[in-house]
Parts: sequence; structure tokens; C-alpha cells
Amino acid sequence: MYLLQDKAGGNHVAEATLFKWPNQEADLVSWWIRQARHHSDLRATEGERLIVLDAGVRNDGPGPDIFNAHIMLDDLEYAGNVEMHWSARDWYHHHHHRDPAYAGVILHVVVNSENGPDIATLAVAPHLARAKMCLAQRPISDSELLTVSWNRYSNKKNHLIQLANTEYSPHLLGMIEIIYAGKGRHKYLQTIAVQLGLSHWPGSAIWRGSNQSFSRTFSRSKLVGKLLNHYEVFDAGKWEFELPHEWADWDSYISPLFKLGFSQNQVKEWVVNILAPHISPDEGFDLWVNTPVFRHYGVEKQMLTRLNIDQVNTIAIQQSVLEWQSQLCASGKCAICPLSHSLRS
Repeated sequence: MYLLQDKAGGNHVAEATLFKWPNQEADLVSWWIRQARHHSDLRATEGERLIVLDAGVRNDGPGPDIFNAHIMLDDLEYAGNVEMHWSARDWYHHHHHRDPAYAGVILHVVVNSENGPDIATLAVAPHLARAKMCLAQRPISDSELLTVSWNRYSNKKNHLIQLANTEYSPHLLGMIEIIYAGKGRHKYLQTIAVQLGLSHWPGSAIWRGSNQSFSRTFSRSKLVGKLLNHYEVFDAGKWEFELPHEWADWDSYISPLFKLGFSQNQVKEWVVNILAPHISPDEGFDLWVNTPVFRHYGVEKQMLTRLNIDQVNTIAIQQSVLEWQSQLCASGKCAICPLSHSLRS
């Protein structure tokens, strides 16, 4: 663990603090702690099979990056420390060969293994060693995508049941949630709940999403005001019809919402997240499965690579990707990701 510091007019190598790790080597440390022990096919650079029995603990001070690791190289068992470098030659550049603190290193984890010390070395592929690396080594199946999508749909449907347990239309309350998509959502919804005479906003949670659906015509407070003055637009009876699967066929139904000042994205998000889950389960999810996406999210490109899928073309696939990202990837739950199961010994 090191960084370059300036001392007396010249650079020298110094051990890093918790807050000044080189980004690339911090990625290697994260990969080792969270993922290495779940690989069943690791090989050291000399061909030995490497089994990680215990990844050890991260060192946030001077010395090797990992303390108290426990590994097997072929039939030999080792306990000790692990050091990470992007290039194996950095072992010498950072003078670790002269530092007794590194005498207990049993494994050198690198990306470029050339010209390193005579220590057991694991070379990690660059695509794994980058930030936000992924352990998945098989594509997600169609059935897995649909199952995750259905779970997300069911959660939204259950939330709509909470909204329906008030004197107000869940369609109306759902649109207010769409309006306040953004930071501070929870606070704003509690304020609106008081204005509506509710003790609290039903089932509101901290928002984790995008701001791209904001209306460019009206502020959020003005949109809510217009909404409450025209709440009849959201009467459930007005939305009892066979749901179209093409956005062009929605125009006659959603035009009143555009007239109130909502953006196209806001209205379509309301259709996907509020209207569809509030009708019959089969018809609502059928809309997800058959309707093309109308916008894309920043996380999708990264998730396409992780899940090894070609494109996000329907609402169901998009919602599945967003659910997978929020529940597994964003939480660092690589160890329980179904796509890593086949890698476990």
C-alpha cells in the first residue's frame, strides 16, 4: 500500500493512508476481499492451483494490503499476508524487498506479472481488476431475467396496495411519487402527506434513481398543485381498458396528462410503475414484457456487459436489469449473485 509524496523537493514512495490508496490497487484489494475466494479455477503464474480458504482482512495502514490470508497452492497450505500491485515490478520500485514488513507476504496479486519478486504470484485479468469489476462468467438466462422482472413488478404492485389503503386514488399518489423522483424524495412526500391529511406517506422509501424525468415546463410544486386541482384525471374508472403495447397507441389516453404539464418521460414512467402494476397481474406484466423501452438509464451499458445480454429493448428486460443492479451489483453482493454459482468450489 503506497502513494507518491513530495518531500524536501523530491518524490519518494510512502505507505498510503486509508483515504489515499491508488485507485487501481484499491480495485485489486476489493476484488480479492469480495470475490477471489469464490473462484474455483485460479492459477498462479507458475501453474499452481490456487484456493483461497480465507481472504484475510484489509489493512488500512502501513504494510501489506491484506493481513492474515489463508491459501493453498496445489497441496501446500500457507498463511500470511498478500500484497497488490498493478505491475509486479512495483515490488522493487516501492522498495518492499528491503522492508521487513513485507517478509510475511505469501502471495503477490498483480495485473502485469513481468519482472516481479520470487513470490507466488496471481495475475488478475484487467477486466476483473478495474473498478466495479464483475465476477459473472456466464450470461444471464431469459428465465432469470423474467423472474427478476416479475419480482420487481410484484414489489411495485404491493406498494400500490399500500397507496390504495388511503382515501386517495393510488394513480394520483403514484404520480406525485413520479414528480418527486430525486434526492429528498422521502422528505417531500412526507410534506405532501401532511397537506393531504395523511399521517405519513404510505410505504415511501429513500429514492435511488435518475432525475431525467423532470418536467421542463413546471416546477415540482406547481405540478403537484395542478395535479390536486385536477385529481379527477386519475379516477381509476378512467383507466380501465386493454393496455396498448405500443407507445403511439397511448396518445389518446395520456394526452390529458401532457396538458397538465407533465413530461413524456414522467407520463410513461407513471404508466410503467403505477398504472400497469395496479391493474390485473397478467395484463400489467404483459405490458412490461411486450412494450418497448422509452428511455435508457446510465447503468444499463455497464449491466449489459455484466449480464452478457445484447440490448435492453423491452420494459421487462429494463426493469430486470435495474433490479439486478440495485439488489446485487450496487450492494456489492457478488458472493450471492446467481451468475457466480458455477465458479464455486
